[in-house]
Amino acid sequence: MANQANGGGNATTDQFYPGAEGATQNFSNFIADAKYEDIPPQAITKLLDLIIDHIGVGDGGGAQSDILKAVEAFSEGCAGESTVYGKTKTYPKHIAALLNGAFAHSFDFDDTLAIGIIHPGASVIPAALAQAEASNASGRQLLTGLSVGYEIKGLTGEQVYNAFGLAGSKAAGSMQFLDNGSWNKRLHPGFAAHDAFLCVALAEAGVTGASHAIEGKWGFLQAYSTKSKAAGLTEDLGSEWLFAATAMKPFPACRFTHTAIEITARVAAEAKSGELPQKITVWVNPSGYDIIGRPSPNKLHPETIVDAQFSMYYQVAVAWLFGSEAGWSVYDSEKMKDKKVAELCDRVEVVTDDSFKEEFEVRMSFQGVDGGAAREEALVYPLGEVEHPFSRENVSDKFWGLVQPVYDQQRAENILKAVDNLSKSSAAELLKFL
Repeated sequence: MANQANGGGNATTDQFYPGAEGATQNFSNFIADAKYEDIPPQAITKLLDLIIDHIGVGDGGGAQSDILKAVEAFSEGCAGESTVYGKTKTYPKHIAALLNGAFAHSFDFDDTLAIGIIHPGASVIPAALAQAEASNASGRQLLTGLSVGYEIKGLTGEQVYNAFGLAGSKAAGSMQFLDNGSWNKRLHPGFAAHDAFLCVALAEAGVTGASHAIEGKWGFLQAYSTKSKAAGLTEDLGSEWLFAATAMKPFPACRFTHTAIEITARVAAEAKSGELPQKITVWVNPSGYDIIGRPSPNKLHPETIVDAQFSMYYQVAVAWLFGSEAGWSVYDSEKMKDKKVAELCDRVEVVTDDSFKEEFEVRMSFQGVDGGAAREEALVYPLGEVEHPFSRENVSDKFWGLVQPVYDQQRAENILKAVDNLSKSSAAELLKFL
């Protein structure tokens, strides 16, 4: 066993979040003791798909001129040896992780875990790749680190415990970006990857972090939720690998809009006339209404890309007019200002349905399509979820569509081969192509 976390002294039971006693220590020891051989083959297969997907969205995001401002901000006086996707200049590992995380999230096309409505890959994979490059890790070390959330530094249980304690003071991120479609949204995963290096470096140097960072009286669970499902939080460590349920996204928009995009594009493709529906009603889970459905001016007629990505009105309109395969082109200035798009946005209504059990479930009604009666459609799981999965062909097609502006065909093929061979080679064999 690795050197165990110390548990933080003599705290009493009433100082812990109910049901989560010992969570930080259990996570720390699990991370420190993890072995490649403990990870099921099917989980490794899913992880390889997630890496390919991440590299695609990271390279695609990094190729956009707007996000290059983030690179320019770090160009002065930032020497290092860590790779930034698609760039010739290298950076210190914490800066490379920040930039790669921001690139991967800039399209809002990166992976999503429905149970937490989070984007794990955009934070975890940049940090792991940067550390793997710095420590010349094997491919198996990289895959093991990614699998456990995703840590490849090789710290002791006590060091991980202290890193958790320090990271608790860095946990942040705000949904206020929805107010004006700001770039905070794109940078959040990069900030997390960057701060991971700071916390790990401090812990490795012997700095003591707060004890019970997750379950403590003022810890993460208490700070960020009043109703966390904490009971049994660590009981299935090593037997249940939740990252395998992470979904890859087919559309560069908020995940809450994806089921509606699928339905709308299908109904539009089947419509015989070229007329717009008289009205489209979308019922959504109440948990997503404020994010994509509340009829504020910047959602009804978005002017920024981020606003458009978080507008059910806009996503339904462009799905009807341009289909579900339009990709990033739905944010072209011409489409953002298209009169038909604006007209159809005004015909969309978003309401809540308290009976929905799944986060991304929707029901839709299309009135006035081909002069017939209202058409009702429903979808519980969007494409990419375990219940409606991506195939390797889906993963590959998405990857190629994103990296074509960045890499020639041979280099892109080398990346795909290097990912698939990670269990037999070093992380450097992949990184040299990025």
